[in-house]
Amino acid sequence: MSFRAYFLFNLPNSPSSTRPVTPVSLSTLSALGCTVILPSEDTTQNIEQTARKLAQNWGYPITQEGSRAVYDTKKDAENSPQAQENLTKFARIHETGFCPTVESLTAIAEGLAEVDIEDVTTRNWIRMEIPRGALIRMPAGIKFRFPLSEHAPNRKGVISDNELLFGKDIENHATRRAYLGTIGQA
Repeated sequence: MSFRAYFLFNLPNSPSSTRPVTPVSLSTLSALGCTVILPSEDTTQNIEQTARKLAQNWGYPITQEGSRAVYDTKKDAENSPQAQENLTKFARIHETGFCPTVESLTAIAEGLAEVDIEDVTTRNWIRMEIPRGALIRMPAGIKFRFPLSEHAPNRKGVISDNELLFGKDIENHATRRAYLGTIGQA
């Protein structure tokens, strides 16, 4: 399965929203602060080791307590209490999205991940279909969401004390304003 990204013009569960209407390039995602590293044959052999090495190269404190969280987005999966609390929140606020307060890195451990990020210029959502072995770097302050379903993959992330913002808290938060400033939307 290969990577693709496209604008969603309807709600995520609408039948027409799964049809790629307008493709989105990696450079457009990069302009929004989102980095996608696509898998090579080496990457897919040892995803976690590759993610750890990349995280260390980018300065993530993966050896500190609480800096790394492994979670499973499948229904009825066993997760840590903190991961389960966040996954429950994700499911409730899917239409409006949420926002991390620190940059995060996620490795797709299996299957195909679907992640939506907000294009702040058009106020539309961009759907990314991300294959196994890919790494996603999300900046603090970006608004995103992902559908939770039976076919959702395991996602492994490297995070550091990541508070998530929801609802009305997002737009006025200093982290969101800083993010908008870095992409020229302040």
